[in-house]
Amino acid sequence: MKAAFHYLVKAKVIRQTENNELDFVEINKVFENENPIIARTEAFSFYQSWIDVLLQKKDKEYVSDRQARRDLVSFIEPGANIKLVAGGKEIEFDNKSYGNGIGVYFIIDNGDETLIHGIGNFGGISTHHDIFFNLVDEFEYYRSYNYETKNTEEKITYCVKDAWEDDCRDIAIVTKEILKTPFDWSGYDKPYWWQETYDQRVESAPKTIQQIIHEGEQNTVEFKSTLHFKTGREINKIKEDIPKTICAFLNSNGGLLFIGVDDNKSIIGLDFDFNLSNGKNSEDYFRLKFDNMMEQFIGLSIKNNINAKFYKLEDKSIFVVIVSPSKKRLVFHRGKEGKELYVRGEASTLQIKDAEEIINCWKEKQVD
Repeated sequence: MKAAFHYLVKAKVIRQTENNELDFVEINKVFENENPIIARTEAFSFYQSWIDVLLQKKDKEYVSDRQARRDLVSFIEPGANIKLVAGGKEIEFDNKSYGNGIGVYFIIDNGDETLIHGIGNFGGISTHHDIFFNLVDEFEYYRSYNYETKNTEEKITYCVKDAWEDDCRDIAIVTKEILKTPFDWSGYDKPYWWQETYDQRVESAPKTIQQIIHEGEQNTVEFKSTLHFKTGREINKIKEDIPKTICAFLNSNGGLLFIGVDDNKSIIGLDFDFNLSNGKNSEDYFRLKFDNMMEQFIGLSIKNNINAKFYKLEDKSIFVVIVSPSKKRLVFHRGKEGKELYVRGEASTLQIKDAEEIINCWKEKQVD
């Protein structure tokens, strides 16, 4: 008999391979069992296996959930920075621009996903407050359906802000029964625990965007001086080689596209593009033109593979696009002559026209 709920482990992680390439990992693995506590155990075991893999990449071993959070903070924790490696150099991004994280979700029959444990950025729902009450709801489902819990219950006392401003003085202390997770709730029963420093982000890394630029263009790095053409009647027209480059990254190993940097690695900035905004907010105008470009030349079905952010270098704005590869299908550029397939070479974008080669590229995606 099918259980009334099941579990899901989701992850979206950028990590470094042994060859110093970028590896964009996305996981969606479902765990079901007529006895849901078994599915839950399997889900947490799978989650832990991935935490172990991430720690190994940092030459660390799992000691506790709290220690893992500290060891992985520069990798996937919200509010911190993630390190991407291209050409043997590190580049640091605020991970809100990508949304890295790995978590265990409780799924009821209507498909609602409820996060009950995780490390990383989950779109604003990964606070201790949210997870605590999600766990309370999960336990209530077990009681409602009279499912066994195999002695995994524990009582947690938790101090809650009634409001979420930093100067809040209204608190409530509640004790609830939940099912155990690896999270260490000790200390969260104290009033104003959120002002303590023990759970603060403890790692930081130097920003190394300049180092990536210094290394020049390569398989996972490309420079474009502007978003628009600069000369002739096409001054307001988007450069079509930009969506072609993004397609190539999607069909290859992913990559980083820097707009506002020329082929000589000079920081040009985005003043030319910004001056086309005619008095509108220049960054909003740029993003709108970029989004319109993506919709016109590539389509929106791969929007989760594209993240971008403005950065300041040498007092000039640049736009950095993080492209994670399309794992299961080829992505085509919508050109003047119809759909075109592009892949990434050592430091350039290559078009594949031969039908047999296109089929081979598609087969490689199915193997991956």
